[in-house]
Amino acid sequence: MTVLPIVERELRAASRRAGTYWSRIIVAFLAVLLGASVFVVDFGATSADVGQFIFRCLAGLLLLFCLVQGRRASADCLSVEKREGTLGLLFLTDLRGIDVVLGKLVATSLGGLYGLMAVFPVLALTLLLGGVSNPEFWRMVLSLLNAFFFSLAVGVMTSSVSREHRRAMAANFLLFLGLAAAPPALAILLEFWRPAAPFLAPLCYPCPIFTAGLSFDVNYRGHVADFWWSLGLTHALSWMLVGLAGWVVPRSWQDRPGRARGNRWRDFWRWVSYGDRAKQIPYRRRLLDTNAFYWLAARARLKPIHVWLFLGGIGLWWLVGWLTSGPLWFDASVAIVMAWLMNTTLKIWLTIEAGQRLAEDHESGALELLLSTSISVRDLFRGQWLALGRQFLAPLAAVLALETIWLVCVPSYGVGVGPRALLTAGMVMLLADSLALGWVAMSMAMVRKNHNQATVAALGRILILPWLGFGGVMAVGSAWVRLTTDAPWEPGEWFPLFLWLGFGAAADFLFGVAAFRRLKLRLRLDAARRFEKKPGWLARWFRAPSAPPSFPAGDGPGVVVVPSQPRRRFRLPRWRWVAGTAVAAALALWWGLRDDTRYPPPVRHALTGTNTPISMAMVAGRTLVMVLPDGTLWRWGDSAAAGPPRPVVPERFGTNDHWAKVVAPAANRWLALRQDGSLWDGRWGGVSLGEPQPGAGDPGNWLDVTGSGPRLFGIRRDGSLWRWAPTPPPSAPSAPRPGQAGAGGGWRRGPSVPEPPAGWSVLDTNSDWVALASSGGATLGLRSNGTLWVWGPVWPVVAMPTWTTNVTAPTQACSDTNWTALDGVAWNRGREGWRFFSQPPNPLVPAVLVGSLLATNSGPGRMATAFGLGMVLYQVRDDGSLWRGPGPPNGLADPTVKEWGRVGSRRDWRGVWSSGGLCVGLTADGTVWTWGVDPTRTVVPDFRTRLQIARTRLGMMFGPRRGVGIGINPGQTTFVREPRPLMRLDWPAPGGAVAPP
Repeated sequence: MTVLPIVERELRAASRRAGTYWSRIIVAFLAVLLGASVFVVDFGATSADVGQFIFRCLAGLLLLFCLVQGRRASADCLSVEKREGTLGLLFLTDLRGIDVVLGKLVATSLGGLYGLMAVFPVLALTLLLGGVSNPEFWRMVLSLLNAFFFSLAVGVMTSSVSREHRRAMAANFLLFLGLAAAPPALAILLEFWRPAAPFLAPLCYPCPIFTAGLSFDVNYRGHVADFWWSLGLTHALSWMLVGLAGWVVPRSWQDRPGRARGNRWRDFWRWVSYGDRAKQIPYRRRLLDTNAFYWLAARARLKPIHVWLFLGGIGLWWLVGWLTSGPLWFDASVAIVMAWLMNTTLKIWLTIEAGQRLAEDHESGALELLLSTSISVRDLFRGQWLALGRQFLAPLAAVLALETIWLVCVPSYGVGVGPRALLTAGMVMLLADSLALGWVAMSMAMVRKNHNQATVAALGRILILPWLGFGGVMAVGSAWVRLTTDAPWEPGEWFPLFLWLGFGAAADFLFGVAAFRRLKLRLRLDAARRFEKKPGWLARWFRAPSAPPSFPAGDGPGVVVVPSQPRRRFRLPRWRWVAGTAVAAALALWWGLRDDTRYPPPVRHALTGTNTPISMAMVAGRTLVMVLPDGTLWRWGDSAAAGPPRPVVPERFGTNDHWAKVVAPAANRWLALRQDGSLWDGRWGGVSLGEPQPGAGDPGNWLDVTGSGPRLFGIRRDGSLWRWAPTPPPSAPSAPRPGQAGAGGGWRRGPSVPEPPAGWSVLDTNSDWVALASSGGATLGLRSNGTLWVWGPVWPVVAMPTWTTNVTAPTQACSDTNWTALDGVAWNRGREGWRFFSQPPNPLVPAVLVGSLLATNSGPGRMATAFGLGMVLYQVRDDGSLWRGPGPPNGLADPTVKEWGRVGSRRDWRGVWSSGGLCVGLTADGTVWTWGVDPTRTVVPDFRTRLQIARTRLGMMFGPRRGVGIGINPGQTTFVREPRPLMRLDWPAPGGAVAPP
């Protein structure tokens, strides 16, 4: 004996449907794809963090799937039987109402339940990654199954009391809100009104979202009882709805004469849509005189008022927010949120209305009868658009006018994507989407089973599909960049906006044109084929196009056109759309991933003098600090600890001027020397390079300064050599006292003279020191007698050092006594530039044995070095030309540069300087050029390098070394070979006292 015959019958029928199996395959594939994407994007994170993130993402999406799919599947399961008159046949047997309800419940839930069960193994993989406990996983499984059952129960209950599809869907939504959303909303309002009172958690028990949220360990520990009470109450409520539906079904399937009370209620809702009966006759007469289908589609006279009531509710909400929030409510984000809410609601509403009349007439067969009259297809389209215009045209104009006001009133944030750009894009897409949604909704009404499916199909094509394409491009781009460079994807501010607009406009055009063509050519054929069995979606994708319709598009009834012979060649029109979409997505992805070589225009600066040599220092390899010829201080590059935005143009900072020199002795520290001899100390420290802060009086006593690591060295104006070292030693560091060089947090001046600053000590008492410079870890010093001295850790300037030595006291570097200047390179009277050291310093041998000759016929300010694949030299020669050459033959030279070659055709170069691999050059017209390391751009490896990194990482992703960084450091900057203009210096008037260099 079969206990539940309807359940058995429905299970057998469902087992023969291909969709039962395809649904679980598709859902499981999407879950695997999502998990793999998160796995790749979070490469480098711990396994526990990745597992927890995948678990939360999948759980949230599955909860949304349960709440939507269950109600969607069961909302019309019983009402469709009532409309078709087959429900009463079931009760001619000995079946009970609960048998019918359970049978329909099982039949409608099978596809969604299979899809849900198929994702649970993917969800369980997070247990292997860590970060998710076994109880947490099983609690989430219980919560999801319970949420799906609750959603099914709500749908079957509303379907048991409804007859029309639209009313069943509306009652479904309202019942769900009343049971699952209204009590938690009341609890939140009570907490807002009574903040001192405890939160009423029992009001949230009927909400499946509350149950799922308590499933996580972090929430479950303090709310164990709340979780189980919520789970039990939701489950009991679901069974109560199923039992109530079983009791209602045998009593609601028959057509009974309405009672007086029921007639009054029905009359009220009819009055809400149609208005007074006395006004309907002249109104419909006007519609019929205009267009017959207009009369049919716009008979509900008060429908436009409904749209205005919605807009009035939005205005009331804005007014309440203004009264409660005050001036904060005028922020641009409020305008953007309100514009999005109004635009989205109007689009969905227009889609519902555009396909309602055609879908209902097509389902009942009235459309076929209508097309057998004298009305033409063109008149039908015209009438439908007139009805839509009557209901939505004025509200759309009002919304566009309001958004235009916001567009004028909201503040502009300068260059980049701001509120004005977002509002403009929203207005453009509102118009384009509204036009496309109208045509697509009418087309879907002719090929879908009912109005609800037509609305969902139209919204999916025009509103949801562009967002899926947008998310796919952004996800693939982010995963590719993260997998191959260890850096976040920064495609630019305008790229996401243009990508969304591109996908939206493409969907509007493609689907809108296709819908218009189908309606024009196949409307009569689709109206006559409503009962034809259609092939599956896989067969529809691969089949050849069918023959043209037998009925023309616009002529009257009875006119039959003999179809032409169909083309014999095999065509795949849908695959062409897919291929075109894939190509467009690939192009958009390439555009976002490409290396943008465009640079902003150079910054103009009017010089007030040219009596200061250019000095520059690269701080932490990220920020360039530079002194211009008029003594002003500028910065360029990263001014923050990490991440965007990076200043792409130099900017002046500090109100003081008359600076003379800047040096960067350590990664997070830099010094500035003013022309009055005062020494200022700044720290990078991950914060912005700030305004110089005046300190205690120091009239100035320093002639030159440099540094190497934690130690600083300076020459006072009496020619003595001093050093500063941290106390206590680096093994137990402590913060320097205020006033010391090296004190952190902005700028500080050294103490006053004649006493030496605190922390400084005399390194050499001779009074003939004239210049200092750093060379690797060592420090070079120049004395007035032309001798070159060195101290500190010394190692060879080669790729693989074979020796090192530590010079504790100043020692003469070589026997030569003709040295004249230091600027990272040692210069002698013969205008030769030397780099040290190739051998340990030795005061008894000439420079050729301990150093490397870099250039001849040159001098200070005319030689610079840049680091790409290795060291590259740049030299300004006597004729003003700029030349690029190999580095010293000691293993550090760039192998791609074999010999000297000229850079450009200019002959007016006046000087070139470098720091940290970045070069700056100056030409006679006042243009400051830059090349070498670019602190505003990160490294963009080529495609072959990216593939190699990706292959290596994917190979080790499941291995024991998962999380090891391979590839490009996100803080590493790119290398530019050709000079580009950075600044324009306006020299003083020719008749003035100052001339260009």
